[in-house]
Amino acid sequence: MKTWEELLNYQQLTTSYRAVPSLQNMFFTNTFYRSPRPIFGDTVEMIEISATNSPGPMNTKGSAARMIQPKGGSKRTFSLFDYFTELPIDPLALMHLRQTESAELQNMGQEVIDIQLEESATKQRLAKEVILSMIMVYNRVNIDGSGNILIPTVNATSGAITDASGTLISADFGVPDDHRGNLGGIIGAQWSTDSTSIMDHLEAIRRQAGIDGAPDIADIYVNAVHKEDLRSNTEFNDWAKYNTAFPNQVLTNFDSDMITVFGKRWHFISGTWVDSTGTTRDIMPQNYALMVPDYGPWIRPFTGRRLVPNGQGICSPATPMEDFTAVEGEYAYAYSNHNPVRVSVFTGDTYGIGFANPNAIWVGKVFS
Repeated sequence: MKTWEELLNYQQLTTSYRAVPSLQNMFFTNTFYRSPRPIFGDTVEMIEISATNSPGPMNTKGSAARMIQPKGGSKRTFSLFDYFTELPIDPLALMHLRQTESAELQNMGQEVIDIQLEESATKQRLAKEVILSMIMVYNRVNIDGSGNILIPTVNATSGAITDASGTLISADFGVPDDHRGNLGGIIGAQWSTDSTSIMDHLEAIRRQAGIDGAPDIADIYVNAVHKEDLRSNTEFNDWAKYNTAFPNQVLTNFDSDMITVFGKRWHFISGTWVDSTGTTRDIMPQNYALMVPDYGPWIRPFTGRRLVPNGQGICSPATPMEDFTAVEGEYAYAYSNHNPVRVSVFTGDTYGIGFANPNAIWVGKVFS
């Protein structure tokens, strides 16, 4: 039998917390938050490299080397997002955990803890998924004074962003305005219109990406509700009919959430969340298409490290720092307090994403 201190040890709780399965597909987390780089502290400094579009100068044999200017870049500093919550343990469950003579009672207490950890993990991971979707689709995150995630407004033409009412924290990720909205005039007709030439739009994006010093797009992310719109598009229909080995997959029932058309991978995203007003929101907003290159150096995921207590009581006055351990990623630990006497489970995560080349991201308002 384990003591209750062993059951509430941070290593035990963190292992259990990380093992909780996600109840829905965390699409943005799984797609864009890969192998994050660990960071000490709360802020990240990242260099954004400017585009190189001019060839170097030629020379004549025997002449002195021509001088070229060092590569330019700009430094962007941003803070990681911090998730940290407290979950009080039911006093009866705590009493059960202390019953080292009864495996049945102790298991009952552990089951209550596990249920609460599952609830906390679900909320934490959904918050992370929504934050990452805001970064990718809106290129800005708004948070109010209560920690609620708000929705900024994006001008459908210019791509300019306006913070939501009540915003306390506004985090911008440096994507140019003309990479949103109508993409600087590239999107002249909606993709939900049958006659729209989507290929012309994609070719214009390819050319502008080269001018901006960014790779061409390889992946297009849209809400799954637009499968029918794309299937009805004349050009989309014709390309799928004559240029894919699986035309029925595209034209009949879209039986996959990823297809290849026009040489691009199209991803159809489902999933919703409920905001602080009780309004149901789509993880992938319905009016937009997110377009990015192959996953690579243009995107930089980060994870923070937090100190968590090794025990459940007050720190040692002699060696206080030895009572803490630095934990990377998701974590959970228990801690006791008094007035009134209680034990709480604390759960959290620290993370962020930066764009080394913000010109690599395109978010077009392509559906009405």
